[in-house]
Amino acid sequence: MTLRTLAEGAAARLRPRDGRAPDPPAGDPAERPPDAAPGESGQRPLDAVPGESAERASAPSAGEPAEPAVPEPAERGPSGRPAGPARHGWPALAGLVLGLLALGPGLAPGYLLSYDMVFVPRMPFSAALIGLTGGPPRAVPSDAVVAVASLLLPADLLQKLILLLIFVAACSGAAALLDRGWPGGAPLPARLAAGVFYAWNPYLAERLLIGQWALLLGYAGLPWVLRLICTGPVRIRPARLLCVLVPAAIGGFAAMSITVLAAVPAALCRREPGRERARRLATVIACAALLSLPWLIPAFAVAVHTDPRGVDVFAARADTPLGRLGSLLVLSGIWNAQTVPRGYGGGGSVVWLLVVAAALGGYLLLARARRVAPGLGVAALAGLVIAAIGVTSPSRAALRDLVTAWPGFAVLRDGQQFVAPLALAEAVGLGALAAWLVTATARQARSAAAALAAMAVLAPVVLLPG
Repeated sequence: MTLRTLAEGAAARLRPRDGRAPDPPAGDPAERPPDAAPGESGQRPLDAVPGESAERASAPSAGEPAEPAVPEPAERGPSGRPAGPARHGWPALAGLVLGLLALGPGLAPGYLLSYDMVFVPRMPFSAALIGLTGGPPRAVPSDAVVAVASLLLPADLLQKLILLLIFVAACSGAAALLDRGWPGGAPLPARLAAGVFYAWNPYLAERLLIGQWALLLGYAGLPWVLRLICTGPVRIRPARLLCVLVPAAIGGFAAMSITVLAAVPAALCRREPGRERARRLATVIACAALLSLPWLIPAFAVAVHTDPRGVDVFAARADTPLGRLGSLLVLSGIWNAQTVPRGYGGGGSVVWLLVVAAALGGYLLLARARRVAPGLGVAALAGLVIAAIGVTSPSRAALRDLVTAWPGFAVLRDGQQFVAPLALAEAVGLGALAAWLVTATARQARSAAAALAAMAVLAPVVLLPG
């Protein structure tokens, strides 16, 4: 064997390592470019940068007319459908329609006054806006935000915009959470089913009638927070998390409480290394604590006194034939009987219970198995347990003792507000069920599946007319 033979064999073995195909045999016309000029080999130079040859090929040579630029296609999601705001348009529009239906004549000029919801033309700036006059800082910083915003907009218009924003953000948020977590993206009927359920249920209706718009801001922003924590980057940017926590920050301690209740399990239940989980949990707690300073500082700076007997007053009640626990399961059970919408209860509660059972089944069997929102089930169960404190006499007595020992436990008196994560879990479950019906059925049954998905979208509005 000659030295020339050994050199050729070594060169043939080294060429594939350079990422280039072996040179074609001399005289083989199949491997030579058809339009190669004499003396050109058609190969990329050895010192070319990857991607440089494509740029050179696209550049017009001297004397050749330049080809018109082709616009790049829009960004698309994993399923090939448009990603970004285009995916949220229909759910947001559905939320706007639901808001218009719910508010109705209340959108006329003037103010809506209902229990805790009091908007005035000009709110005076005083120490009460920052919680320094004594008592629990329930309206901090929501009243201060309204006082500042009413300098820019008429207060009655600002009130209507806030209430409509609650419906739009809630509907589009639940749809976005399902869409991001569902493999390949959820179809439109599934997103609408999740969004409509989350924006039209007894929880939102009763809290709206009692005037707790600040709490509902946190409720509407909750799915956006979980979307970032559950399906966003492994390392969450604090700036992004602070942005999605703004509605809960404006809402105050109640809105931030239900948000943290869902955000902490979501940060812990995502499948990541232990160090990343700890970093994510620390980021969530730090951002929530930072945005809670407006009401945390006055809560510790000014003495707060609460009456332990309020535990019995604010305990969950049975406003359906399903009992206290059953009412909580169907997202009802508020302590004030005057804030239950007309049409709730009675025989319709049984049908609504069937819808809730289907939604829970969809979450447990479909959404949870696909890890659509890891940790949401834990938060839903924890919220239901907190809400059930007022169900039995021993649990109410224990809470009275806790409130006597430290007034901070008074936040648990109105336990029904903590079923907000349960409402989101049921909304995701109903959407997951609709997605499975649309995508997993055979072609022959697609029309029937689409009809069932449409029923899932309309069921909350039809069954809860009040």
